[in-house]
Order: sequence, then structure tokens, then C-alpha cells
Amino acid sequence: MMCGRADFIFKKDKKAGRDILKYLTDLTPITDDMSDDEKMEIITKTFNELYDKNYPVRQNLESMDEIEGIRIIKGLDQ
Repeated sequence: MMCGRADFIFKKDKKAGRDILKYLTDLTPITDDMSDDEKMEIITKTFNELYDKNYPVRQNLESMDEIEGIRIIKGLDQ
């Protein structure tokens, strides 16, 4: 179960067109039987993809302060 604040944020993200969860559905799983090198390769590849300036996750995260609920939580409109 998601905590109330996170649930509120994700609903507001989606409503504002800033959904990030839909882009995280095909992440490569990391398992205990993988070597550290294999795990690091997956982590590095995933990070580089998500951090790319043209990837929707990064774009949506960078514009989160435009969402009313986020602004309220951060106290940006005070």
C-alpha cells in the first residue's frame, strides 16, 4: 500500500501529464545470483536512460514544481 502523500503526488502527476510510472514498466530485474558487475551494468544502463535530457522521466521530474500539489507540499506558494 502506498502512503497517502505519495499516492496523492502520483495521482496529481498523472492528471498534470507528468506521469513517470508508465515509463518504468520494463526495468531489467536485478537478482541475487547476478555478479556485482552484472548488477552495476544494469544500474548504469538504466540510470543513463532515465537521466537522458530527452527521456520523459527526466523531463517530467524537472517540471514537477509546476504541479499544484507539489507546490503545496514544498511550500512554494507561501
